[in-house]
Amino acid sequence: MKNKTIRTKPLLNSDQAIDKITLYNKMFDLFELAAADLNKYQLSLKLANFESRYKDFSDSAIGEMHHHYDWVFMTDNYEEEFKNITPEIIDISQNDFWKNRYHRYLLTTTTHDVGSYIGRVVRLLVIDKWKKEKYGCNYVLGFIILNSPLVFSGNRNSYFFQDFNPDKKEITTILNNYFVNGSIIVPTQSFGKFLLGGKLMALIALSKEVRNIWDAAYGGKSKTIVFETTSLYASRIEKPNAISQYDGLDKFMKKIGVTDSTQVLLQLPKGISQEINKVVSVFHQKWYHHNIDRVTTPNAPKQKIYKKFIQDEFLPYFKEYDPEKYITIRSRLKNKEWSQHSRKNSYAFLAYTKEQTIDVLSGKMKIEDLLKFPERTDSSMKAVIDFWRNKAYKRLEKKQDEIKQSLIDGTWNEFYDRQSMRHGPSFKIVR
Repeated sequence: MKNKTIRTKPLLNSDQAIDKITLYNKMFDLFELAAADLNKYQLSLKLANFESRYKDFSDSAIGEMHHHYDWVFMTDNYEEEFKNITPEIIDISQNDFWKNRYHRYLLTTTTHDVGSYIGRVVRLLVIDKWKKEKYGCNYVLGFIILNSPLVFSGNRNSYFFQDFNPDKKEITTILNNYFVNGSIIVPTQSFGKFLLGGKLMALIALSKEVRNIWDAAYGGKSKTIVFETTSLYASRIEKPNAISQYDGLDKFMKKIGVTDSTQVLLQLPKGISQEINKVVSVFHQKWYHHNIDRVTTPNAPKQKIYKKFIQDEFLPYFKEYDPEKYITIRSRLKNKEWSQHSRKNSYAFLAYTKEQTIDVLSGKMKIEDLLKFPERTDSSMKAVIDFWRNKAYKRLEKKQDEIKQSLIDGTWNEFYDRQSMRHGPSFKIVR
């Protein structure tokens, strides 16, 4: 079948005019990239985020930024350094130096895109206090970002609320009063893969000290008694025995369910999202303004925009002008290859027993009475760090040869520059 001639007239008459052919094929290529190479695609998302925020931030500037802060964690005295690790929490809202640097470091040291957050947020940095006092530098161990929990989380709600069935307004009040969500919990590398840095960040995030920081910022008369977080597994990487940084933390964290989320379309990079918004606002003005302008900013379209856009414009376009791609798109959607996640594992830490916690959430017990009981387990910084150190020491013994080689090769510290974000998961080594 011979393709019809395609008009190339821009969709919008302005300096930001969009060519339909270019936009639609770019979308198709990005979805295909995601299906073929998730890691590379995640880096493309992050690059779009990074460049939208820091347009003058060159690769040399990224390298210079990392040199200004000493990320080297291990030296030839790694056994002594490991023995003396003393994690210290820095609340960047109280630290002017880190306010202007935190997000840039986070973007260049994590694989996935880290976006902005709406509503309550606390950003924490974890450094090694012992090494700072010994050498006078801040040695970064990881990042933690806390947010208010999502209102609709099926496994969480069934775990805590099934006995008294609160409505949406009541759930929102309960969550604001008693819950906190760990939305970003990541270690720097290679601290994470060699010394269980992810587990350390997870344990610190649920610690009493971190919950106190959250309560000081937002608690008022309420008290955080539940810490929750999730671990995501991508649908294009089949992992029947997938591991999580929360595995082995049963003393503190309980897995409370698995949410199937295969219907969620992939999130496209910001630059493409902005162009789609322009197109959607032209083709579906009444629907767009009624549904979208009220719930989100034009530069951050929700997944339902993509779904509507693909159904009403994307598929019909390729059906008419490029039948082969149309068949491919239908196949990808049917087989859920363009979906974001196959499952989302939810975890929770309860300061008190489940029964006591639900009694407070349902109003059967006052929070003041609950606080008279001893906590279910010691979640102080000292306790969680000791718990981690015992596990990490076994990893240290197992990974000694790899650690020594990384010190020889100078590959301990890993971060992403623009080049690696564009072309895949190759690391740029600082030293």
